[in-house]
Amino acid sequence: MTADQYKGKRITITFPPELYEKVEAAAKEDNRSFSQQTVWLVTQAFKLMEGKQS
Repeated sequence: MTADQYKGKRITITFPPELYEKVEAAAKEDNRSFSQQTVWLVTQAFKLMEGKQS
């Protein structure tokens, strides 16, 4: 999905500096934007939580 096809909700969020740096580094490593990396990480967290509830 390209950026112009994505129609998500836009929010403002404040990250602790250490967490911001970790997400930013992971985004660069995975060749994603900060926003895309954050969505990916949250999606993975929910998949993990759902797996533990089964």
